[in-house]
Amino acid sequence: MTALLFSLFAFAQDATEAGDAAPLTGYVWATEPLKPVRWPGSSVTVTDVELNERVEVVLVDGDMVRIRKNLDFGWVPTSGLTATDPITAELPEFELDLGAPGEVTLINEEAPEPTAPEGE
Repeated sequence: MTALLFSLFAFAQDATEAGDAAPLTGYVWATEPLKPVRWPGSSVTVTDVELNERVEVVLVDGDMVRIRKNLDFGWVPTSGLTATDPITAELPEFELDLGAPGEVTLINEEAPEPTAPEGE
């Protein structure tokens, strides 16, 4: 059993090192503006998909993916989609100083010590 786990781990690591993209299942995001077509090879578009817009994968067939956007279904190239959420991938890290109620300060540098209100 341990040998099986190690071989599966090695296989997963090899796939990651080879640069294989995550499988396209569930919800994915557009890496470019797309015009899904009714059928592969067709010129009839069904809707527009904007950059970073989330769509649902219905079927993967080679280098084409059948997607659903709201009530519309269409085919787009696999290269135009990613399983990585662009919103969470690009969030900057920052700290908040939650000092006085109703006052939020973004800390970029060392902030001066807050002064106590008069009468305390």
